[in-house]
Amino acid sequence: MDKDEQQLGTLCKFNDIPKQLNKFLKTGLRHLRGKQYQLIIEVFLPSDLIGTEVDRWKISDPIIEEITLGIKYPIRLRSLERLNLEYLDSYLSDWYKYWDKVKSVLQNEPIQELFEHLQDMETFNWKSLRSSLKEKIGLKVTCALPKAKSKDLFKAILTATTPIAIWTRCDIPNLDQVAAIDEILTFKPLCHLCESVRQTREKSDAQTEEHLGFHLALLDVSTVDQLREFIEKDPQAIFASSCIHNKPEVNFRAILLRRFEGQTWQQISQDLHIETSYIRAFYHRNLKKFKPILKEYLQ
Repeated sequence: MDKDEQQLGTLCKFNDIPKQLNKFLKTGLRHLRGKQYQLIIEVFLPSDLIGTEVDRWKISDPIIEEITLGIKYPIRLRSLERLNLEYLDSYLSDWYKYWDKVKSVLQNEPIQELFEHLQDMETFNWKSLRSSLKEKIGLKVTCALPKAKSKDLFKAILTATTPIAIWTRCDIPNLDQVAAIDEILTFKPLCHLCESVRQTREKSDAQTEEHLGFHLALLDVSTVDQLREFIEKDPQAIFASSCIHNKPEVNFRAILLRRFEGQTWQQISQDLHIETSYIRAFYHRNLKKFKPILKEYLQ
């Protein structure tokens, strides 16, 4: 949107999103004119639409008239469910523990053992997968994902708080999909995974539909990390201004950050010398109070 407009985004039918995205890109590129930039497209989708071929959407190009979005720009799929504040309240500390593990290896080539490998959807059980994901930073799916089982797959990913998932949308004849996805994962350090996927899509552009680049999807998450940074900075001190018993040091910001760190209610209670039940009630009351602000930031 233009910077002087008050509306955040626009409402449209799902099939019209590529057209609206193209308009946003043109506006954004005008604002970036004359600057050096690395543009990454982030698309938030509910789990039942996560298989949408976002990377195949078409955008305009001044030279060749039309180009495929996933060839032009790196794309991060985001889970819309992870923006739900109730989800964050339930899974935030676990999620952050895994994201810390991801950050510790971002500058390295991914170790294959850190990715759970799913290669058979016939015997797939989401609870079993959730358990297997508990020691991993990511999931690679090297077999076609049936639409009927996608909901259960992402239920496992969401409840296991798995930061990264990469998969193919269909089985490709005469292709070793395991080796092909492993090559993408190890092509560059993990922090460049979106770009590695984009380059794979670019290679597919001059080839047939049998190339993996036509069917590759990547779920890559750092939203909670950004949310924590926003809360830590607390630009207008709105979170820190809400405190218990007029004790400035016992405020919503301090409690929220402790929850980010994985502290239990009992630990917070002991450290702050406030009853557990009172702290929990204060926390949930403020979470409801500040929900519009947090939700606006996440969007």
